[in-house]
Amino acid sequence: MTKATIYNSRKYETVYNSLKYETIGGGERKIMSNDDNGNGDLTASKISGGYILLARKMWDGVFSDWPPHFREMWLYLLDAANHKDIFYKGRIVKRGQCVRSYSDIIEALAWHIGWRKHTYKNPQCGNFMKAIRNAGMATTEKTTKGITITICNYDYYQSPENYKSHQREPQRELQRKPCTRSTINKNRNTILKKHGAFFNSLWEKYPPRNGRRKYKSEAYDYFRTNFLPADFLSLEAAVENYADCGDTRRGIGIMDMIRFLRPRGRGNKKIGAPWTEWTNNPNNCASVDHTYDEECKKNMAELKAVKIIKNE
Repeated sequence: MTKATIYNSRKYETVYNSLKYETIGGGERKIMSNDDNGNGDLTASKISGGYILLARKMWDGVFSDWPPHFREMWLYLLDAANHKDIFYKGRIVKRGQCVRSYSDIIEALAWHIGWRKHTYKNPQCGNFMKAIRNAGMATTEKTTKGITITICNYDYYQSPENYKSHQREPQRELQRKPCTRSTINKNRNTILKKHGAFFNSLWEKYPPRNGRRKYKSEAYDYFRTNFLPADFLSLEAAVENYADCGDTRRGIGIMDMIRFLRPRGRGNKKIGAPWTEWTNNPNNCASVDHTYDEECKKNMAELKAVKIIKNE
């Protein structure tokens, strides 16, 4: 038995995380459970209570723009969702669902600073519920027992077989030689050369605004830090479609490349970058308008004819 933190309290027993404590004579003593193997070694024990899976790609969506209490509430709902169908308060609650009220969420996520208890407020819970509905991450249904919350695509994200490389790699793959500094620098320089060459070709294809292409260094810095080689084909198609659009060919509404690449808006109100709307030749330019070119050729031919007549 090992000694733990001393509390000035009466005799009681408590169980926390499979470790049993017994308070005797004003001090708390730790009694090792069967999981401790008798010597405090937990490496071979199983973790009770189950688990949830968190995909790393969730940081690519609206989750990364949420305030901290939204993220905490979302993780709480993932933990609270049932992993199998159960019978709860006279009704069946399916896998991926949970029944909670605002007060349940507020109480579960309360925290203490010293002796003061702090909690979230009802409006914060309401705003969170609205956010997850708008993002298509969950649906809610009010009932007499509380709010039935259904996590969308729960089976897909909580099934380990849907994740790549979730099993241990062969031993020979794990025993790789560490990269030296020269190798890292060489790989980095190769990537930078690819980015630079592609960006220069993209810069030449991008339509000029008022006859000039401005802010090249800013556009390249943003491109270098935010785009991978896997994005090159989509970005090139977006630039070509944008340059071939009828309004762009007329010089109407052309934006600088830095604005074309960056997301619009600020803070939590950011929306997609303009280039993402041009990857598949959007509806407003589904058929590229070349009539402008034909009209220009016709007008030039008429002007030449008039000049010839005047000269004669």
